[in-house]
Amino acid sequence: MDAREAGRSPALRSAATLAGLAAILAVFVLVRLPLLTKGASVRGWNGDSAIYGLMAKKIHDGRGFDVFFWGQNYMGPLTPALAAGIRKAVLDPAGIGEEGGPISLRLASMGEIAFGISLFCLGLARLFGWPVATAAGLWMAIGPPWFVRLSALYGSELGPEMAFAIGSILFFLAAGALTRERPILLRPAGLVALGLLGGVGWWMNQTVVFVLVPAFALAFLRAGPFGAARVLAGAALGYLPVWLGRALDWYPPAAGPVLPPLRLGQAPERLVDFAGVRLWNVVGLEGLAPPWVLGAAGLGLAAVIVASALRAPEAQAGARPAPGALPFVGLVAGLGAAMFVLLDVNRSQARYVAPALPALLAILVAALAQAGRLLRRRLPSAAVALAGVGLACALAVFLARNARAAVALVLRAPDRSATLRTILDEGYAVCHAGYDAAYTLQFLSDERVRFVPYHGPDRNRALSAELRALPGPQCLVTSDGLVRRWLPSDAATEGSPARRPEPR
Repeated sequence: MDAREAGRSPALRSAATLAGLAAILAVFVLVRLPLLTKGASVRGWNGDSAIYGLMAKKIHDGRGFDVFFWGQNYMGPLTPALAAGIRKAVLDPAGIGEEGGPISLRLASMGEIAFGISLFCLGLARLFGWPVATAAGLWMAIGPPWFVRLSALYGSELGPEMAFAIGSILFFLAAGALTRERPILLRPAGLVALGLLGGVGWWMNQTVVFVLVPAFALAFLRAGPFGAARVLAGAALGYLPVWLGRALDWYPPAAGPVLPPLRLGQAPERLVDFAGVRLWNVVGLEGLAPPWVLGAAGLGLAAVIVASALRAPEAQAGARPAPGALPFVGLVAGLGAAMFVLLDVNRSQARYVAPALPALLAILVAALAQAGRLLRRRLPSAAVALAGVGLACALAVFLARNARAAVALVLRAPDRSATLRTILDEGYAVCHAGYDAAYTLQFLSDERVRFVPYHGPDRNRALSAELRALPGPQCLVTSDGLVRRWLPSDAATEGSPARRPEPR
């Protein structure tokens, strides 16, 4: 908190906080509103995101819940559970029928992202002050393209939205521990709650690790051995449903999370690539300038923020982050960066670093602000202020243009409604189709039609066996969307993992 913020009354600070959050969330909604229309709600789904919808349908109908995403022993059901709750509490009373499934699922993901942005902003405000927090919040509200797609659950971009929401709570609690005299985090109940959130977060999506490790480390250092024991007890309690579920056979053994290969020998090369390309892809500025220019800018800003951290406190009146803020936020950002430098991940996997995005943006914004303060010592303040406003506007326009393209990508995705109408008109209740078409059509039909994946992974083999054995005609959806009757001869070319081409 800077000197100007500290001089305000609590009521004025609260009003400013609410106004800032309202503005950030308004921008968030405006960017993503086109994705919530009736026409958009049927677009952008594939087999993976549709399974999320089928998990939500199971919860909505009161048939229990899946401990993990179908066919694997990782990625829990938080987003589907929220979608089921939204549909039950809001959309069903409003008279929205089967369309409520896709809309509620997208609302759940967007709600998790919006919640996370709000809490990350509150935490950043405690650590760096509201100017930095507001800038980072607006940056996320517009969003790097991958962040927009994650909030819409476009294609297979799903999972880290849960870690982002839970990670924001961990971050907020840690920020309080660094800035409050009697923080909630360091009380006995707060330590158990921290562990509980960490256990649940690890169950839901392991990308929460980027915030979980720094938050746990802070608690261990501040609370001592007894405090660490409370955190670990809470973590065990949060992960208990997973252990209990395996013991009671709630879910079958399946594939666990697969860590990308370690590439230590390529670390120097990948570090250069991260500075010039990957970092800017993560924050949404890839393409703003040539990679070498962005890399040089990144190194310059890193030097500015490191020099700022090393300066004496009295030399930074009104501008210094809270004690411990830079090491904590730097560790969150550093763990995110390490994923790209040490592991064999590609640019399409930027979503995995979602919980570290606020930390990366906070450091970037704080470095830009500090660079501006240094320039004001050598240049007229008005000129520096004008340049700062121009840079902010240019960045906002660039981000908005890319966010708009991300929204357009979702809206251009295939609409399978015509295929679904044909199936329903011809009276089929069971069909066979490729992985993406099968689960997407089952989701969009609100399970009025159930599907057996024709090729590719079968996420529920027991159910598929039951469906194949049902009497009556079944259909086949070909790769070009045509619907014909399923023939006994089709069974000879069905299956996984051969991934045979679909028949035409």
